[in-house]
Amino acid sequence: MCKTNNSNKNKFQCGFTLVEMLIVIAIIGIIAAFAYPSYQKHVLRSNRSDAITALAALAVAQEKMLALNGRYSNNAVELGMTTSPNGLYEIRAVHGRWSGSNCSNANDDTSKPRQYTLLATPIPSGRQANDVECQCLYVDDAGNKGATGDGDPGRCWNEQRQQ
Repeated sequence: MCKTNNSNKNKFQCGFTLVEMLIVIAIIGIIAAFAYPSYQKHVLRSNRSDAITALAALAVAQEKMLALNGRYSNNAVELGMTTSPNGLYEIRAVHGRWSGSNCSNANDDTSKPRQYTLLATPIPSGRQANDVECQCLYVDDAGNKGATGDGDPGRCWNEQRQQ
């Protein structure tokens, strides 16, 4: 907004008043208060693809292990991956088909060497540690997919439309 200077009618003063600047700052603050939490949820959801990619690669490695050695592995190191490609998830392999509510309690069932479950849990100090909706993703040799946490397992695997 430009105003004429009272002492000299030929000079104009252009700029914003303090009140106008405060209003703009308040509007930006309100928008940021709504947008930032939504952005954080979106980042967590998109980072889950790191676990999905790792589990898919290890499932292929498990099938190769079965074809070459007649057994599945319960050792992620033997399969070639202990963390996801971007380093957001720890990867484990156990014998048997596991489903439960706490992936850290997934024990190896050595009586079922021709079955496996692959588990991906966020690294505790990593960016995914705050993902309470999908605390652990897992897949077994039959292709059953699951997840633990507060969210729907289908949404964790991006099988349903995200909202």
